[in-house]
Amino acid sequence: MERELETACRLALAAGEVLREYLRRGVTVEHKTGPEDPVTEADRAASRLILDGLAAAFPEDGLLSEEELGAQTTHADRPRVWIVDPLDGTRNYVGGEPGYAVSIGLCVQGEPVLGAVYAPATDELFAGTAAGG
Repeated sequence: MERELETACRLALAAGEVLREYLRRGVTVEHKTGPEDPVTEADRAASRLILDGLAAAFPEDGLLSEEELGAQTTHADRPRVWIVDPLDGTRNYVGGEPGYAVSIGLCVQGEPVLGAVYAPATDELFAGTAAGG
């Protein structure tokens, strides 16, 4: 799982940089299902970056992203599935609050085996595997 964890961490950090760049330029907010369910182009850009990176590194794995319920959700029935929330805490993000993060996890046979969570506002990365570390 070393390669998987390294990839998740690298992509979480890169997605965090995308989110910071969108904040610098200004964020346009849309709503998925209603006013309590915001989404931004930053969500989508971070999702694309992560999913493209995971697909390139692990082409046989399934991908499931909160922001990409259509074309970018592929093979979620595979033995290994990456689960991505490219911007967890969108309301905090658009409100200028630091409580948002990039979340990337991997499940094998339905069991979580690793995860990486990056908080761009505080530059904190939390990562580990079910086996430890």
